[in-house]
Amino acid sequence: MNAINIIGILGSIGISISLIPQTIKTIKTENIKDLSVGFILITMVSSIFQNIFAIYYYIIPMIIANTSVFINTIVIFVYMIRERKNIKNKVNNNIEYSGSYKLSKSPSKNNLNNPYNPSFRFENDSITTLQIVTKN
Repeated sequence: MNAINIIGILGSIGISISLIPQTIKTIKTENIKDLSVGFILITMVSSIFQNIFAIYYYIIPMIIANTSVFINTIVIFVYMIRERKNIKNKVNNNIEYSGSYKLSKSPSKNNLNNPYNPSFRFENDSITTLQIVTKN
């Protein structure tokens, strides 16, 4: 085995394990707020392209490395999607509407479930408040 093959194998091993620490940290902490979606998507798509290339030319170290990268980015991406859904659900569940109000027309369908943009139109000045209170 010549030096260039050893360098290629070492590089493939390095790339294969490079995302493992981040994947483990993401699984343990379930914290993805500092991860870039763009980075994960670009890495995922690049690993797919590299795998196509490696499979075509039958370059085993590249296949192993890029398959590992792809699996790690999929795991992280799934956690990103799951965390964003959890954040959205927490926001929606922590808002409580109270107060007295009358609607002169129904809220639009688009705004009905959006707590940040309620579409209320009050009929007269006797309406006092509409409070949006967040629960802790």
